[in-house]
Amino acid sequence: MFNRAGRDREPHTPPERESGPRVVVVETHGAIMERLMAHGAEFKLDQVNHVDDAIKGVLGPTIVVLGPDASTSATLDRIEELAELSPTPGLTVILVANKITTPLLRRALRAGISDVVSPTSQTDLEDAIRRVVARSAWHQLAAPQEQRGRLIAVFSPKGGVGTTTVAVNLAASSTPGGAPNVVVDADLPFGDVAISLGLEPANSLADATGSDLDMPRLATLFATPKAVDIRALAAPSEPSQAEMISAHDVLHTLDLCCEIAPMVVVDTASAFDDITLAVLEAADDIVIVASTDLSAIKNVKIALQTMRQLGLSDSRMHVVLNRVPARPELRAADIQRVLGLPTTSIPEDAAVAKAALHGVPVVIEAPKAAVSRALTRLRENLLHAELTL
Repeated sequence: MFNRAGRDREPHTPPERESGPRVVVVETHGAIMERLMAHGAEFKLDQVNHVDDAIKGVLGPTIVVLGPDASTSATLDRIEELAELSPTPGLTVILVANKITTPLLRRALRAGISDVVSPTSQTDLEDAIRRVVARSAWHQLAAPQEQRGRLIAVFSPKGGVGTTTVAVNLAASSTPGGAPNVVVDADLPFGDVAISLGLEPANSLADATGSDLDMPRLATLFATPKAVDIRALAAPSEPSQAEMISAHDVLHTLDLCCEIAPMVVVDTASAFDDITLAVLEAADDIVIVASTDLSAIKNVKIALQTMRQLGLSDSRMHVVLNRVPARPELRAADIQRVLGLPTTSIPEDAAVAKAALHGVPVVIEAPKAAVSRALTRLRENLLHAELTL
């Protein structure tokens, strides 16, 4: 199954650099190794021929770079297997791929790979390595860091059911005194997060692209609503800008957001496009929003089947029935039986529209309203799910 050609050859080890993390390059031809050495990279460099040799005996913080000739399906399988059998603290894997596709990004996410870069760029790989260092991965062994923020995707297969309302209020219903949550509008190019928060942002998700995006730059792109202590990254207002955003860009942005916020909520598009699929794959929790009419439930059932076929587990899915009237067309118990999942109901409430007109989340403007209490319970259920994993 695995290509083990050349594994008996002695690994090439160049003179050790004075400082910096250890970087192990997995390749047979040495092109990446030569490039890093030629650029005077400030890293301790080693080269091996197989991923087992790179991971074997890791005692400290290490970055493994998989070259294009090592970026095979068998190698990704092996990385997943090793991660499950013997997780290695301080180990980060970066993949160098000749062709970056959505299926490859999905595989990389499942394998726990930190970044995927192209070999044609002169700087992408070194930038990716520096991002790992900037995220303080090298301090994890000496002093355990606080847990990364929880990534929550809010999705619906049908538009107009209130995904933005749910996303914004989830982000706004944080515990007072903690670090602010982040809400990211990945509904391109029709997102309404900015409008719902009364914002006219100078920047958008379109500005958070490129391999040079780092934490200091990201911090300058957030908009801060006046009424609530959260950070928002809006969708671009121009369709042409939305077309320039890739799934890889969005995942890198979300990865950085999870380093600084306890909860990162993503409002997604109502379609299984590349960006939405990538966000759903990466999310810790997927909140699926639906109304209680028969058509909406049919669409949710089909969407659940699709997500299960993609390998997304039911334990990550949370169905939310939004704007539930006093006498719904379908009862929650019937919907749960059809979908095979429990549901959370959020009642229809005029307070939502009133708060939206003011550009304020309803959990802030009317915290005692029934809808606000239901949204707060939803957040608590998500936190409880995190604690019981």
